[in-house]
Amino acid sequence: MNKRRRIVAICGRSGSGKSFLVKRFTNYVKVGTDDFYIGKSKMEPDENGVYNFDNPNTVDLEACAKAVIDLAESPTGAKITIPKYDMKISEPSGTRTLIAPSEDGIIVVEGIFSFHPPLLDLASLRIFMDPPPEVILARRYRRDIEERGRTPKSILKQYPSVIEGYETYIRPMRKFADLVIDFGCLI
Repeated sequence: MNKRRRIVAICGRSGSGKSFLVKRFTNYVKVGTDDFYIGKSKMEPDENGVYNFDNPNTVDLEACAKAVIDLAESPTGAKITIPKYDMKISEPSGTRTLIAPSEDGIIVVEGIFSFHPPLLDLASLRIFMDPPPEVILARRYRRDIEERGRTPKSILKQYPSVIEGYETYIRPMRKFADLVIDFGCLI
């Protein structure tokens, strides 16, 4: 049996620079917790019609952890199928294949819930991204308009649930970090 690859978890609020940091790694495979969202069709909006994606109950963390373990323990080149999530329609949209890296490669778990159980105990290194709120909002505006087809109005409408989710579910996980990056110089 192969030696288990190292697992690195990168957590932080939406727009904190997690994906930017992941791209700086080499010899890795990324598992994004975003791909394990259950989708709007399985969620209830709040009284204002807003869907709260900043609650860990909106992600299948058990399935995500299984995929991470499978990648960490599989032979080099093994293929692991995970869901593919479409941020534009807020629903799963098929699957995608991840390929296990070489035995000295790493598995990077990236997402706002990457420090939540059962993922928390899998990581041998935990990095928490926590730049200032004004950096976060600017990044979300750019990303959500350019990549997700959102409008400034829809971004602002959802932002209170993003802040609430951060304060309730994400910020408390900072205490588990081995490294905290709390500045906004990453673009």
